[in-house]
Amino acid sequence: MTPEQEKALEATLGTVQRVAMRIAEIPRDRREEAFSIARRGYEDGIRKHGFDPAAPAPGAWLAKVMQGLRLLVSEIDSSGGVQPEKRH
Repeated sequence: MTPEQEKALEATLGTVQRVAMRIAEIPRDRREEAFSIARRGYEDGIRKHGFDPAAPAPGAWLAKVMQGLRLLVSEIDSSGGVQPEKRH
């Protein structure tokens, strides 16, 4: 993996984690809308980089990102949900 690819991967993983935390804060009955919004955001990012999200490789990437996002939200829920930040 090139340094640029590694940097892009780290940025994507960080984004997915932050989005998962935000979605986990939303009541479960409203999460599908949040997942749809996240998906559109990732699709827009794919387009911004000159790719078609419906093409095989970008589409597979998008499917894996969304699968990972759902898994992270599920893990957050299983671990007791999002804990409020402690402010000092």
